[in-house]
Amino acid sequence: MTEPYTKEEMRQMFLDHCQSIAFFWSHLEDKTPRERCDGVVFSILNIFDGCSGGFPAIDLALAPHPEDKEYCTSNGEKWVEPGQVINDDVMLHELFVKP
Repeated sequence: MTEPYTKEEMRQMFLDHCQSIAFFWSHLEDKTPRERCDGVVFSILNIFDGCSGGFPAIDLALAPHPEDKEYCTSNGEKWVEPGQVINDDVMLHELFVKP
């Protein structure tokens, strides 16, 4: 019987994939530095969206400091709710592309 990937294995797969993305974009001499940087970001957002190399989608959940809400409300500011997922209903790589 096979077993699921461990957290450590998935973390390493993610980092390896990010390293391959950086390597790929760094070697495109026909692109400007800005185009290469945008390409890296776009490619990493594809990982989060589940559209890259068979990697499953990754939820980006916010984890503010436990005292942030109290501090922000006492200063009349908005705060971030713990666990708020910012990419559960969108494809980040599509939002990143500017017309």
